[in-house]
Amino acid sequence: MTSHWRSMTSLVSVIAIPLLFGVGPANGASFSCKRASTPDERAICANETLSQQDTQVDRTYRLAVGKLGKSIVADAARGFLNERRKCGADQSCISDVQNRMIGYYNDLLANPGTGSAVGSVVPYGSRAGMETTVISADGLGTAKAIIETEHTRENAKAFCREYVLTASEKCIRETLRDVQLEGTLIADCTSGEFSSFGGEALTRRRDGTIFNRDTNEVLDGSMASGEPVYSAQYEKLCPGG
Repeated sequence: MTSHWRSMTSLVSVIAIPLLFGVGPANGASFSCKRASTPDERAICANETLSQQDTQVDRTYRLAVGKLGKSIVADAARGFLNERRKCGADQSCISDVQNRMIGYYNDLLANPGTGSAVGSVVPYGSRAGMETTVISADGLGTAKAIIETEHTRENAKAFCREYVLTASEKCIRETLRDVQLEGTLIADCTSGEFSSFGGEALTRRRDGTIFNRDTNEVLDGSMASGEPVYSAQYEKLCPGG
């Protein structure tokens, strides 16, 4: 079913730009490097690849604003910039955030009605920080809603910080290694039927309860049953459903 939907759906992929460390100072950032005042801005100005990437972010942002208006794009842009600022001088982190910014703006241009989901997070488990990032979305709220996600370094860092209570490099590497999940969610928002990351066949009923069609059980709403996580996944696929 998923492969069929993928063949029917045109997904906007995140533009991956290789990160080349150790290159010389940049000249093409979208802002004045003479006025760079934060660690992330200084890191961009010192790295040609990050600088070119920042210019591409700015270009796609301006295209999105020109087509859709600033009010639609601005909130997400502020969120991304705040997230990038939290990276400090971590070049890998900055590159990850900027790649997702480019993907968000491109997806918004291609799918104005669904692009707002891109760049947001969706839970894959009940523990704090168990989240993965939406990289593309299509048909949200329809009979063929589909979301593609990627478990990013920032997701791993959030889990380490919020659950393990340490954002050490060791924890981040281990989390990235250990979290292996199917990154696709699909739903028929007209019937309430959807599937989770683990492939469970579920139905969101009219009363808001979740029915597991694999086990023929109504989930009891507890964290142990997975109901809060499944509900959040469904709501991402079928906003307001």
